Amino acid sequence: MKNRILVVDDDALTLKLVRVRLEKMGYEIITAKNEREFWQHAFDPAITLIILDVCVKNRMGTDIHRSLLDFGMDKNIPVIFVTGLPKEELPSEWREEDKQPLYFQKPIDFDKLKQTIEHLQYLRELQDATGGPHAA
Repeated sequence: MKNRILVVDDDALTLKLVRVRLEKMGYEIITAKNEREFWQHAFDPAITLIILDVCVKNRMGTDIHRSLLDFGMDKNIPVIFVTGLPKEELPSEWREEDKQPLYFQKPIDFDKLKQTIEHLQYLRELQDATGGPHAA
């Protein structure tokens, strides 16, 4: 099954760049440029990964992610955050090593992003084969 990735970023250029690069890697991409569009796609059962900007318009991507979990999103669908913020402006909880989510600084290193996506896909396939929970 082809990975369907939901990419959320309010910067049109970044959104297009990520979509084009990931499509060339063979992924099916759905894009959302704001929170409203995100919610239109968030519960698509074919979504296997979400790439979410840390700041989407006037809302933190981390808050959107928490809301999604509160509304019952499958906790096994990984979220990779992307940000143009300097490290010192990232959410304070990310400064604790054991609480850091997967995130990439902009400009995105697409080779590393591809490796990360492939690793997450491998973990999902392993979980599906064994019936165990996903692990990062």
